[in-house]
Amino acid sequence: MTASDIIATCSVAVATLAFVATAYQAWVARHHNRLSVRPHLVWHIARKNSLAGAGIIYSVKNLGLGPAIVTERYFTKDDIRFVPPGLQTDEVSDFLKYVIGQKFNYKLNTFGLPGKGSAIPAQGEVVIADVDFPGQSLSQVAVNEEIAGKIAFHLTYKSLYDEALELHAE
Repeated sequence: MTASDIIATCSVAVATLAFVATAYQAWVARHHNRLSVRPHLVWHIARKNSLAGAGIIYSVKNLGLGPAIVTERYFTKDDIRFVPPGLQTDEVSDFLKYVIGQKFNYKLNTFGLPGKGSAIPAQGEVVIADVDFPGQSLSQVAVNEEIAGKIAFHLTYKSLYDEALELHAE
């Protein structure tokens, strides 16, 4: 083997290692970029208490670094999907009427759902329902939740990289 053959072989080895290192660096950069815009939705429950009564606020918060693009959202009661009888814009109030009915007195202050195809921005929050229970204490609100039964909220969303994610809150 001549000196020029050794130099050529070493050049091929160096070029191959450089290619592998570049491919790995590109993979690491892509992985980092995906993580840097990944949303993370959490179900948040806030309770409030006053002389007039108690209340509860259900919301979805995006604690991730990127927007969460909503693909599907719905309520279930006893593992059966709720289909609103009226307008889609009144889905939360229709669900409360279905679950609570006339069992106890309540007042729905604020409600809303993220639309399909909409985005919940990073560090953003969507209030699903702000409900007051006039003349009741916080302990009675907990009893009300038990009376309502097994209720859940399901939300399917994706990241900017089309990574499918889910939130199931009970």
